[in-house]
Amino acid sequence: MKSIEMRASDFKRELQPFAFPESMKQEFYDYWTEPNASKTKMRFEQEKTWDLSRRLSRWANNNKDKFNLQKTETGFRQPKIIKEPETELEKLDHTLKMYQEKFESVPFLEMGKWYDFIKKERLMKVITKEDIEILREAYGDDNYKCRCACVQWTFDNMTKMDRTFAWLYDLVNRFQ
Repeated sequence: MKSIEMRASDFKRELQPFAFPESMKQEFYDYWTEPNASKTKMRFEQEKTWDLSRRLSRWANNNKDKFNLQKTETGFRQPKIIKEPETELEKLDHTLKMYQEKFESVPFLEMGKWYDFIKKERLMKVITKEDIEILREAYGDDNYKCRCACVQWTFDNMTKMDRTFAWLYDLVNRFQ
């Protein structure tokens, strides 16, 4: 029979594949590897039945607040920390992502606010004379709506390329 130290080490290895926070796995390990008074068996070895996966799930459920876990259909996970966009480029990419997920979430007339930034940073889709004619036909002399359409075309172009503005910004400025 293996020593208690070797069995504890084996137990720790069995915990590794589970996608829980390390601090939670360590606490679980510390609790279940506590030896009995004679130091011949650990707490988990004294249980009548033992299923590591089920015990970890129960542990996570009982400690979800402590370890900031969210229950999902497939188990528990820590929520992704979403960093608020800070720079104009990050805000632009955030708006692009919202547009890609549900284009209605970015109102057409709000796109115009990005026109100057996109143009200044040379991130605008190339607009041809034919494009300008199409815009003039659609929006007449309403320059703001024409700007909104240019931004929307740029968003559509970025979506087709499956790229972000940060990627394009780095590409444009790489050779400056």
